Amino acid sequence: MPIYKLKFYQLQIIFYFVKKKNRNMLMFMKQQWFLLLCFMIILSCFRPLKCAQLPLHPDEAIVLKQMAATMGFTLLNSTKDPCQSHMLPIATYHLEASNPTTPTNIILCNYTSGNYSHITNISLKVQSFQGRLPPQLVDLKFLRFIDFTCNYLNGTLPKEWAALRHLDTISVTANRLTGEIPPDWGNITNLIYLSLEANHLSGSIPEKLGKLVNLNVLSLSCNQFVGSLPETLANIKNMNNFRISDNNFSGPVPELIGKWTHLTRLEMYSSGFEGPIPDAIFHLENLTDLRISDMTGLQNFSFPNLSKKINHLYAKVLRNLNMSGRFPTDIGHIDNTLDLTFNNLEGEISVDAVPARYTFLGGNRFNGNIPDSFLSSGQFVDLSYNNFTPLTSGCPNNRQINMYQSFSQKNNTNSIAAIKAFCNRLKLHALLFLANDDAISDFIMHVADYRSLHINCGGPDITINNTLYEGDRNAGFGAAWNYNYGTNWGFISTGDFMDDNEMNSNGYIISTNSTPLNFSGLYSTARASPLYLIYYGYCLVNGNYTVNLHFAEILFRDAEPYNRVGRRIFSIYIQGILVQKDFNIKEAANGTGKAIIRSFNTTVTDNTLEIRLYWAGKGTTCIPSRGYYGAIISAISVCYGLESNCVGEIYGESKKTRNLPVVIGVATSVLSLIFITMGFFYWRCYTSGHKNTTERDLEGLDLQTCTFTFRQLRSATKNFDSENKIGEGGFGSVYKAFDLQQKGNLMELVDPKLENEFNKEEAERMIKVALLCSNASPSLRPTMSEVVSMLDAETDIQEVISDPSIYGSDFQLQPLKNHYQRIQDQSSRGSSAQNFSSDKISLGSSTTSAHDLFSINPESIRKITSAHDLYPLPSQTNSLNVSDTSSILHHSS
Repeated sequence: MPIYKLKFYQLQIIFYFVKKKNRNMLMFMKQQWFLLLCFMIILSCFRPLKCAQLPLHPDEAIVLKQMAATMGFTLLNSTKDPCQSHMLPIATYHLEASNPTTPTNIILCNYTSGNYSHITNISLKVQSFQGRLPPQLVDLKFLRFIDFTCNYLNGTLPKEWAALRHLDTISVTANRLTGEIPPDWGNITNLIYLSLEANHLSGSIPEKLGKLVNLNVLSLSCNQFVGSLPETLANIKNMNNFRISDNNFSGPVPELIGKWTHLTRLEMYSSGFEGPIPDAIFHLENLTDLRISDMTGLQNFSFPNLSKKINHLYAKVLRNLNMSGRFPTDIGHIDNTLDLTFNNLEGEISVDAVPARYTFLGGNRFNGNIPDSFLSSGQFVDLSYNNFTPLTSGCPNNRQINMYQSFSQKNNTNSIAAIKAFCNRLKLHALLFLANDDAISDFIMHVADYRSLHINCGGPDITINNTLYEGDRNAGFGAAWNYNYGTNWGFISTGDFMDDNEMNSNGYIISTNSTPLNFSGLYSTARASPLYLIYYGYCLVNGNYTVNLHFAEILFRDAEPYNRVGRRIFSIYIQGILVQKDFNIKEAANGTGKAIIRSFNTTVTDNTLEIRLYWAGKGTTCIPSRGYYGAIISAISVCYGLESNCVGEIYGESKKTRNLPVVIGVATSVLSLIFITMGFFYWRCYTSGHKNTTERDLEGLDLQTCTFTFRQLRSATKNFDSENKIGEGGFGSVYKAFDLQQKGNLMELVDPKLENEFNKEEAERMIKVALLCSNASPSLRPTMSEVVSMLDAETDIQEVISDPSIYGSDFQLQPLKNHYQRIQDQSSRGSSAQNFSSDKISLGSSTTSAHDLFSINPESIRKITSAHDLYPLPSQTNSLNVSDTSSILHHSS
């Protein structure tokens, strides 16, 4: 460290002299007195370090003690001179390890008078002080700089500060201040920077603020200011940064903003102002950062043309403004962000258009072909909710391009049909993975529809209350990101955390080690989005649903007092309908780190469900640091029916249940077809006179009846073709469109994709039960309650008892078919009713079996098959790959 240093004002003298006197330098050097003057100046610049900083004036030391008491902290060593240490003697404030901010404690004494130094700068940031703003600062006569950002100070703005004639900077951002702006603050005429952002200030803007003619930056965002802006603000000629987002202003956007010719940044998210927007604003030649969103009262508002003198823009955000017109042709000069989301823009995008780093065009009416420059740019591009022409080559395999519902219904009339066709194929594979009969596909599709969704947003797979919540932790993230889980749901995320300096680039998934009360695993993570986040489900059975959205504020934790200032506000849409505006998790849950569930009823009419969370520019954007905002969600539960609580619905109790998708499909497909077919014949022959008996037998089984038309059965079995016959029971023939091959090792029926990641004992149990249920002898078929008992391993599974000659050494079915053909021929020559009756009498307990088979509860079948439904399907020759779901959904609008 050098022994000597130069004071700033002394260097200024030297540079001033050289700059101003350069022309006559040689002339002055000829004069002897000039050499003496230079020697004196240089000598005065080099002084011993121990004398470089004079001690703090005693009166100002007293002010610091008063300030500490008012702001709520203690000076640990009152004898330590802050002018020497350049900081206050206070305890070091330790933040959580995950906190991106750094506490600041700086005291500068850059003015001296006589034998003392005087305080000029005070910066106490991120200290979580919980007192009040100190009016005593008025006694620091030479104070220039005040920064109390990110504390927990309350009270009002001290009017006494108006007497600080040297003050040029005030920042009290992110506190809990209330009241109005003191009109006397208009007397601080040297003020250059004023930030009151993220408080609870209210009232109108004082006219006297127009006297702050030197003001460059005025930030009033995230408060409760009302009224309009006073015309006197037009006197501030040097304004270059103006932010008024999230307020309650009213009336049209003030014309005076268009008069600030030095303005470089204008931010007006949800300001409360209404249209029209003065055209002069778009012709400000120095404007490089324009952000206006969520404004009403805009009629016939066309896309504005910016001044041609603007060489480049950092950001251009014109979102949700009811803006019409065509896509701009001059977007090449936008460096970072172009956000035109949720407007009425139309027309084609020029093939020469080059997207900005973040290009968000969702929610418009753009049509025509998507330029190759957008598809291959490598930038983050959102094209959702538009009318583009479907891609002939299929959707690009690029998660950075959102194309959800981006194609025209007019040009893609079969989009909904495509989704339904895919769902039918998905369900067919889920139940009949060996089937190759299209008629069976149509027959089964009404049984295997999904009826629920359970998603752990931002986290891993987790089981809560016997319900499996599928996680999306490994889905990735980005400013434009799409993900399809592969079963029947996915998500779309759009938006960039602006102004974060890449500090929050991973902020799309947030987590905490401090788990909230109840459901700890479910609420310890969340997925976030700075613009909008969509979770969608497909292949759902149509009908009424209960949607439970799970939230917990795990970022603005109460453990950090200044974090309590954070406000997260967003809106919730379900099926495109606004169901909750300005939702605040912390307020709803009465604190941070607490779980809250919001339940909504909705209707699914086209087998699809959409849940959208949208940030409309409200809430804080600087807690815990700049660039933290937007919607978050912890989990989603969707259940069939209008029930308020569907958390306990069982999809699968454990991971091992998930590992049996194909095995379950084998068993349930056999069971389902047997039940349905025998139920049909029971209905046919016993419709009258046996209803009461059926109801008695079903008591306590929690089953519901379902019927199928004769046309459906005839179509499914190809007019009851004998080639499709696999068994014959006392209640009629049993048909199936696939064969169980390879006698011997039952494990050969298991999908090879599962490898060894399943319980072989349970798999074998499943298959044996399925075979037992398809026994040729009705008396040997188990009842439904016996089936459940065997599947739960409560009772042993009986061996399948059948004539070995029926199967043959190769387990072929032709002899079996011949056997049943002879029985059918004999039956056709006799009385089928008589045979049916005699069978019933001889079966004894088999009557109960008949009732079990007929009265099928779709919910029960769904619970058995649901674990299978949720996981990848086996490869088939004519199958539709699950990965194709993303492509189909992109064509769904």
